[in-house]
Amino acid sequence: MKKCIRKINNKGVSLILVIVTMTFVSIIAALVLALTYNNLQAMRNGLSSSKNFYTAETAIDELKAKFYEWSDEAVRDAYPKWLQRYDLMKSEERADKFKSMYLAKLNEVLTDKFIDTYFSGGHVGSNIDDLFVSFTSNNVTWNDKVTPHIDYQPDKNTLIVKDISITYTDDKNYQTKITTDFNFNLSYVPFKSDASNETDASCSEYAIISDEQITNANYGPLTVHGSLYGGGYDPSTDSYSQPGFIFDSNKLLNIYADNIVSRNDLLVKNSAALNTNGIDGEYNYTGDNSTVNMWLRGIDLAGLQGTKLTINGDCYVYDDTTLDSVASELTVSGNYFGFNTDNSADAVNDADGIALKMGTPKGSSAIVVNGKDSKVDLTDCEEIFLAGKSFVSVPEIYGSPDISDTNLAFPEGESISYRGVQSAYLLPGDCLTGIGHNPLTEAEYKLLVQDLAKSPGERKYDINIDQNRRNGGVDLMKYLDPSQPYRMATVSYSANADSEKLVYLYLNFATTNAASRYFEEYYAKYHDLVETKMGYLGDGMIAFRPESLLTTGNVVSYDNGVVKFNHANTSKTSQLVIAKEADLNQKYVGMSLALDKDFAGTDTIKFTSDKFVDMTKIKSDVQTSTKLDFEGEDGQPYYLITGKDITITGNVNAIVIAKGNVSIPAGSVVHGLVIARGAVDVSGDIHAEKLDVADLIVNNRIVNRYFYGEDSDIDEDGKVTSLYSSELIDIDYENWRKN
Repeated sequence: MKKCIRKINNKGVSLILVIVTMTFVSIIAALVLALTYNNLQAMRNGLSSSKNFYTAETAIDELKAKFYEWSDEAVRDAYPKWLQRYDLMKSEERADKFKSMYLAKLNEVLTDKFIDTYFSGGHVGSNIDDLFVSFTSNNVTWNDKVTPHIDYQPDKNTLIVKDISITYTDDKNYQTKITTDFNFNLSYVPFKSDASNETDASCSEYAIISDEQITNANYGPLTVHGSLYGGGYDPSTDSYSQPGFIFDSNKLLNIYADNIVSRNDLLVKNSAALNTNGIDGEYNYTGDNSTVNMWLRGIDLAGLQGTKLTINGDCYVYDDTTLDSVASELTVSGNYFGFNTDNSADAVNDADGIALKMGTPKGSSAIVVNGKDSKVDLTDCEEIFLAGKSFVSVPEIYGSPDISDTNLAFPEGESISYRGVQSAYLLPGDCLTGIGHNPLTEAEYKLLVQDLAKSPGERKYDINIDQNRRNGGVDLMKYLDPSQPYRMATVSYSANADSEKLVYLYLNFATTNAASRYFEEYYAKYHDLVETKMGYLGDGMIAFRPESLLTTGNVVSYDNGVVKFNHANTSKTSQLVIAKEADLNQKYVGMSLALDKDFAGTDTIKFTSDKFVDMTKIKSDVQTSTKLDFEGEDGQPYYLITGKDITITGNVNAIVIAKGNVSIPAGSVVHGLVIARGAVDVSGDIHAEKLDVADLIVNNRIVNRYFYGEDSDIDEDGKVTSLYSSELIDIDYENWRKN
């Protein structure tokens, strides 16, 4: 019985052990399964995270590729300009100069196309589709909290685009954010001289390139087909101080050109009538070549009455256009740009020690009408931009004391002015106690100066500026320089040095803008007087469309006896004026030095002819004519004519290179190109033959040896064709962060 009971109990224990063992095994299996699952999930998450990270990194790389694209754009602009300066630089300067020019342009491009486009005006982080090829704003966001900026340090030649962040979110909501800086490491690629294997034929569109001046001294009728350059160099003073063009004739003169360029003035005088048009202007062609581009320091119409200048095109004038002759006429159909505000810093003083804080007459672009019955017709101008204001000039011929070659001058408030209203800028006579009028005699002025040295109670003669306001006039002290409210000029109207002089006292304004505001108030109070003064124009005219005007000074129009006042609508300190002035100044310098508005070289080029030809290759002063194996369209051969002073007679196809002067007398006709270190008198006709001349310059060995080369890596648009940013720039990541 006992044995049976023990046997039954043993069986129960075994069953319990089995159950416990199975439970333990099940727990172990569950744990293993859970660990395996968690490990697989972790691996799966890790793979997704890695994939997400590498996808975010791809977005960074795509932005880097875009930066390389913009770097290419910068090098294609900077490299040709650096090449143009290559021979002007010392060898040890070239690397740093290249880096500085390239990085300056790169900073400009990145600021314009990246920073300003994507991170200004409330557009932070926008336009993602424009920059990333593989991503859209649905799964990539960028710079939602920080704004990138460019750390450009010109003195160190370094450029870094800082604080770029990319956040990528995939379909399963995995997210990776990468933040980094892009560092542009620039290397220098030396220019190899053997790359210069093409001859510069860019001068082939010109009919005449003269370092001194182009004239028509024989007073004959003139027709020119081709661009013109007259430098204005004066060998007697070794400076560019004479007009680049002097057309002195009572005949009709016609010029058809793409460009008319001078470092100095265009002078038309003594009843000459000069018409300028585009190269195809005579055919009533309406394309790009139907209008002319004139790049000049100034325009002067002078001498005998009836002088006329008609411009069908765009006029870029550094200084003034002045109509001095009676019944002179200026007509412009196109655009007129007087692009200079002034040429004097505040610290520069004149001969009297007065600060020239308002510039000088030779540095302020305006239009000035001095001749009775004269006409300025700008009604067909789409845009009239006048950055400067006119001056009352007192020439040396009238005997003003202590004047330099810039003459003594006083600023006015008009960008287009007529001599008749100059009296508005005299100190009012009622401000001169005991005298009561202005101008003064020399004796009156001496008494005034003597009394001004006395104490106020002892003065018989005095100056009381405020008296004008008390008499109901303009409150002058709102506009004048309180330390020097007026300035003096003496004028003699006789050639006799001992003759009595008149002394004029002119208002001395605090700024040129103050002069404009003064005249605006003056016109409001004395508009009847201004209209009377404008009436002295007689049968003349100052006409334009007001909506075309952008001027720093006021403009008074006069048409058929009707006077209208137009307010200044900008300031010389406005960003628009500053930017336009800088842009056109740079282009004018390029055109006047190298006949290339994109020229980026220095202003040390003495002779523009040296940009194209090597005058040292002309060994003899004797005029030499060499027949070339090349015929023009007329079937007649071309000639290369060299020497010092050259005269061309008859009808000839030629390239003329002269160390001195060239004369083309009336009745002669030249087809080709004339380049002269001296002056060119053209009283016959001349025609540029662009294709023929370019062919000869590039391919004819007799002609080619006289012309300089240009870099063969620059295409017809002036862009580098074989140099890329990848050869110059390495873009590295700095301050890389992933979170």
